[in-house]
Amino acid sequence: MALYGATGGAAFFRGIAAERFCVRNSGAKCVVEGVGDHGCEYMTGGVAVVLGTTGKNFAAGMSGGMAYVLDPSNDFDKRCNMAQVRSIPFWFCAAELGPWSRRCISDTRTAGGSLWT
Repeated sequence: MALYGATGGAAFFRGIAAERFCVRNSGAKCVVEGVGDHGCEYMTGGVAVVLGTTGKNFAAGMSGGMAYVLDPSNDFDKRCNMAQVRSIPFWFCAAELGPWSRRCISDTRTAGGSLWT
């Protein structure tokens, strides 16, 4: 569990986070290479960029914030709790993510040596 109830700041993780990553996040911005079960549960704000797979029940109870998930296996809809979220292809978000996402991914590489960059 990391970033539980985070209210601000930025975090960059190399590797896959365990269960309950970013639960109740209300303001932090983060990048991670994958998450376990229940990621971004009850998230109300902030931004999570997941550069890999997620576990089951992703975004359950999520009422705010943004989660961008790169879905290399193209089966995210089977693991995401779609009750309160809208799923669109990652590439479609490129204009919205823009320089911020590129900077975050670059910062992740600098801070932790991400395998994705």
